[in-house]
Amino acid sequence: MAANTTETAPKNEVPIATSPFKPLWKWQAPSKYRRINTIDTHTGGEPTRIIVSGLPPIHGFNVLEKRRYFQQHYDHLRCGLLLEPRGHADMYGAILTSPSNPKEADLDVFFINTHGYSSMCGHATLGITKVVFETGLVEKNGQESREIRLSSPAGIVNTRATFDDKTGEVLRAFFLNVPSFVYQLDQTVAVPGLGEVTFDICFGGVFFAIVSLDTLHIPQRLEMVSENSTSFVSLGRKIRKAILDCPKIVVEHPINSDLNELHGVIFTGPPYDPRNHSRNVNVFEDGEIDRSPTGTGVSARAALHLARGELELGQEFTVESIVGSTMTGRVIREVQLGGFRAVIPEVSGAAHIVSQTELLFDPSDPFQDGFVLH
Repeated sequence: MAANTTETAPKNEVPIATSPFKPLWKWQAPSKYRRINTIDTHTGGEPTRIIVSGLPPIHGFNVLEKRRYFQQHYDHLRCGLLLEPRGHADMYGAILTSPSNPKEADLDVFFINTHGYSSMCGHATLGITKVVFETGLVEKNGQESREIRLSSPAGIVNTRATFDDKTGEVLRAFFLNVPSFVYQLDQTVAVPGLGEVTFDICFGGVFFAIVSLDTLHIPQRLEMVSENSTSFVSLGRKIRKAILDCPKIVVEHPINSDLNELHGVIFTGPPYDPRNHSRNVNVFEDGEIDRSPTGTGVSARAALHLARGELELGQEFTVESIVGSTMTGRVIREVQLGGFRAVIPEVSGAAHIVSQTELLFDPSDPFQDGFVLH
C-alpha cells in the first residue's frame, strides 16, 4: 500500500480551507471597463446604494437640473447600477454632488430607483447621514452630534447624527423633512376585485395614498409580515393604478409641479410590539416594497395623525415595517405651504453600512445596462 503523503491535521483539529484566489487581490480590470465605486447601506432593511465615484460629469445649476441631466444622458447607468446582475428589482440608490449653493446646503442629492427617480427618500437620507460622517466626508469634530444640510429635489433637508462618545461611531440618524401635509382626506375609488377603497392622500416629500388595512374588503385578514409581501404588492399595484386612472383625483403639489406624482400606497395596521404606534407596508412605484417603515411615509403620517387629532405637537410615534424594523417620527412645528396646513416632521432611524464596492461595466457585456425579471 502506498504511503499517505497528504498532510493531516492534529487530532481534534479541523483543517483550514484557504482561498485559491488569494494572489488575485491585485487584479486590475481592463481599461475598457467603466468603474463605479459605491457604498451600500441599509436602513431598517431597505437598501441604499450611494454612488461615490466613477460617474461621468453631471451638469446643472441646481439639483433639479442635475437630476434632469442625469435622466436625459445617463439613465442607462441608473439601470445598470440598480437592476440585475448588480442589483435587484427593489434596489434603491442616491447620487451625491457638490452643493449648487453652499450657503443653503452642504451637499446636493437626488434619488434613483429601479423604475426611475424619487423626489425625496427618508431611508436613503438616513443612510447618507451615516455614510458622510463614518467616511469622514463631513468631519465629526469631536462633537456628540452634528448636522448637515442636503438639497434634494423636494427641498432642503436638515439631517443630524448622534455619535458614540467612545468610538465616534454614528449611533442614530435624524432628518427634518420638507413641509408635509394632508392633501385629501377620505377619498374613495373603485378597485377591481376590492370594490370601493377609502384612502387619504398625504405628502411627506412624495405623495402617498394611505389605506387602513382593516377597511379593505378582502376574504381574510392579511398579516403585515414578509411572507405576505407578494399579496401586498398586488394590492398596492391595483389601488395605485385605480387612483391614477381616476379622472376626479389629481395630485398637485402647491408650489412645485415636479412633485406631482403619486409615489406609492401605504397600508397601515396595529403594531406587533405594543410599545409602538403602528405597523405599515409601503408599496411604491410599479410594485417595489419598502423593507423599512419609509421615512417619507412616516412624515406623511405625522401630518395625517396631527390633522385627525391622533397626535400632538412634539409627540413621538414609532412605526414598524413589514420586516419589523422601526422608525420614530414627531411633528416639530406647523407651517403654511401654498394654502395647506403643513408640518415639519423629524424622523429618526438606524442605518448600517454593508459594503464598499467597485462595480465594473464591461462594454462587451450584453447585460451591462441591467435587466429585471417581473
